[in-house]
This record gives sequence, structure tokens and C-alpha cells, in this order.
Amino acid sequence: MSFAPEKYYGINQCHQYSEIYWSNLWWELQDQLPEGSTVVSIILVIDETQVNLLGQKKVHPIYLIIGNINKAQQCTYSKNGYIIIGYLPSLEYSGPEKNKSAFIDTKHLLYHIAIFFILEYLKIREKTGVMMKGPDSRNWWYFPII
Repeated sequence: MSFAPEKYYGINQCHQYSEIYWSNLWWELQDQLPEGSTVVSIILVIDETQVNLLGQKKVHPIYLIIGNINKAQQCTYSKNGYIIIGYLPSLEYSGPEKNKSAFIDTKHLLYHIAIFFILEYLKIREKTGVMMKGPDSRNWWYFPII
């Protein structure tokens, strides 16, 4: 896990961008923060998952991934690189309602409201930061960036 921006150069001193914390944006964000604090990149992934054999029942879990974790570890189930933070609600529909614009608009609105409530706490912490103990046992300010 990386707690500071890094730069890696490959052949011919070409800047590599494989990890999010290798980016120029990460350096810019880190420069705006107070001393003793660090950026924590929050990545959200929504994936429709079937919960029965016929595929008629589906859920939409929201996974949270910390961008500071190496990509290889983020995607490895055994490394616990991601967690489920919630589920998006879904609207059930019958045949004729499925393609009506009012139903589609309501479905989109429901998703946006649900995401808003899920992200509300993190949006506040983007500005104020969160004091937590770091891997070096010192207290650090962490600023989540969504």
C-alpha cells in the first residue's frame, strides 16, 4: 500500500502510469494537503450479480477499492483488496413497463439517490480528512478522494 505519490520510469526515461499513485494528479493533490496527511483514493465498482440459477433475481453490490493498494492485490479475492459497502436498490418491472421512459427515469433517479446517500459521508471527509493510525503506528490525516 502506498501512502505517498511515486514516480516510475521505464525505458528511455518514459514515465510509467500503471498505478494510480504514480500519476501527476496524485502529486498535485498531495501538494494541496497539509503536512502529515495523505491522499486515499476511493474507487467504487457496481456489478450486477445473479442470485438464482435462472437469472431472474439480481442484486447490484457496490464494492469499495482503495486506490493506494497495488492493482494486483486490489483484484485478488484472497487479499481482501475490496469490500462490499452496500447494494443498490432495484425496481421490479413487468413486461409493458420495462421500456417506458417514466420507468427508466425513475430507475435512474433511484440509483442516483442511493449513490448520493452512500457517498455523503465520504464527500464530507474529502474536505475535512480523517485522523487514523498509519502503518508506522503514527497518526495521519487521510483525505479520501472519490
